[in-house]
Amino acid sequence: MSPSRLRYIFPRFQSYLLSKEVEVLKAKGLSEPLAREKALELVAPPGKSEHQLGLAVDLLSRSFLGKGLLEGFSETPEGRWLSA
Repeated sequence: MSPSRLRYIFPRFQSYLLSKEVEVLKAKGLSEPLAREKALELVAPPGKSEHQLGLAVDLLSRSFLGKGLLEGFSETPEGRWLSA
């Protein structure tokens, strides 16, 4: 994803993200109840994420954009600066 396309995911999109994950898991052969259970392990239900509650924030550098939320940010110059 290009930096110009990155946007904060507002709470109204949380239900969309959950529904999308359920559909992906159903397409892999899981039943609706099992797909929802597994999706809830990956995507917080609307209004329940630590981000929406103000308890968490994601920090990324320009060099890390488009790589998703993977381990390794702490190894970037920005990550080392942040932890100093």
